Amino acid sequence: MSWWLTGLPLLIGLALLIFGGMTVVSNAVTLAARLGISKIIIGIVIVGFGTSAPELVTGVQSAREGVPTLSYGNVIGANIANLLMVMGVAALLVPVTVRPEAIRRDAATVLLAFSGLLALVWTGAPARLVGAALVLGLVVYLSVSWNSERRPRTPEDQMNAQEAAAAGDLRAPAGRALILLLTGLAALIVGADLLVADAVNIARRLGVSEGLIGLTVVSVGTCLPELVTAIVASLRKQGDVVTGNVLGSCLFNVMGVAGVVMLLSGTGLTEAQRLVQAPLMMVSGLVLISALISGARLHRLAGLTMLGAYAAFVAASALVDRI
Repeated sequence: MSWWLTGLPLLIGLALLIFGGMTVVSNAVTLAARLGISKIIIGIVIVGFGTSAPELVTGVQSAREGVPTLSYGNVIGANIANLLMVMGVAALLVPVTVRPEAIRRDAATVLLAFSGLLALVWTGAPARLVGAALVLGLVVYLSVSWNSERRPRTPEDQMNAQEAAAAGDLRAPAGRALILLLTGLAALIVGADLLVADAVNIARRLGVSEGLIGLTVVSVGTCLPELVTAIVASLRKQGDVVTGNVLGSCLFNVMGVAGVVMLLSGTGLTEAQRLVQAPLMMVSGLVLISALISGARLHRLAGLTMLGAYAAFVAASALVDRI
């Protein structure tokens, strides 16, 4: 097989990711403007959850194949990649700024989900009970988020809608924007799948453990939709969409993906995941969210520091796996 045929899936996947990222961001903002809801909710509920579809597919498949540890590694690794790599790249391109009042509730929910997962697994609760609690928590969160957007509009809400209208296209019907947004999400998912399709087989041939595969190779691969979406949103100076994308992905990964895998497999986290990797995820989330809630602007130096921290995390994980 010639070299260009070998690299064709990668090029197609990359093209789909770029197309999907641009389509998702522009139509997410347009939809927010048309529906009169905040960009942070669109970023969390639609963009964030939608770009986490690869993690969910990977999780269900790993549970069915009897390797849930790969999925848990994927969830933890994807969240750390979102918090450090995705936000780091976004801040490196264009400094990220969000309004603290717009993310307080959702950021607190992310930390609560992380803390709940750690508390449940540390107390030795049955895996299926933990999974049920996580999935139920996700349903409650979605209900509260949706109901909060249906309350009477305040001057702040009207300002948010005006900001969304300025960045979106009010001439586009909401139905068309939704269809294009879903098309973009599909392109992101298919593109990521093309890029990561052979990663697990290659890593296994090299003697890498399933936990490390999930923590690094698979998590980075399934984070590509979030990364591309964040890059496009950052370049368009849509900090709310960038942050909502990351927060939504983290929420869905822990409460949706990990919850569903625990329900299906009845198996919990490994000792390394429970004692080391999950706490690192918690620390990463706490540091980033504290900075965002304080109103700090994530400058390029912060982005570079976050990328360095992520590189150190991956290197340390690989070193421990070899011991």
